[in-house]
Amino acid sequence: MIDADLFANPEKLLELMSQEAASAERDQKHYREVESILAGFLEVVDHLERLVAYCRDLQAEGVDRAPTKNVQILHRRALQILAGVGVVPIKARGELLDLRLHEVASTVTKPSGKDDIVLDEIMCGYTLNGRLLRRSKVVVSKIDGGDDHESDRH
Repeated sequence: MIDADLFANPEKLLELMSQEAASAERDQKHYREVESILAGFLEVVDHLERLVAYCRDLQAEGVDRAPTKNVQILHRRALQILAGVGVVPIKARGELLDLRLHEVASTVTKPSGKDDIVLDEIMCGYTLNGRLLRRSKVVVSKIDGGDDHESDRH
C-alpha cells in the first residue's frame, strides 16, 4: 500500500521510483545472464544429441564398444537439469510453422498436402518459463502448385 506521505514528499517518491527502476534493471540483467548461461548449456545438449546419433550409427555398423548408453544417460540428465529450471523443448515436428517459435532452415517441395508443416527439426528450440529462449531450426513443406510467388517472378 502506498503511504499518503509519499505524495507530500516528492523527493521521497522519486527516490522510491528510482530504486524500483534500478531493481527492475538488475532483474533484467540477471535474466539476460541466466539466458546466456543456458544458451551455452544448450550447445552442450546439442552436441550430446549428435553424439547419441553417432553412437547409434556406430552400433548399426557393428561396433560393439560404442558408448551409446552412457551418452544417452548424460543427454537425459542434461534435459532433466534444464527442465528443473523451467527450460522446456518446443514441439516442432508435425506442427504448423510458427515464425515466433521456428526458424526455417530449408523447405521440401511436395506434390500434395499442406504448406508450412514442420517436416523435420534440425535443432531443437526451447522456452524458459514460457518465454522463448531459442527458436527451433526446422525444415518445412512447400506444396508444388505450379504457382510462383509474386516476389519470385521479379
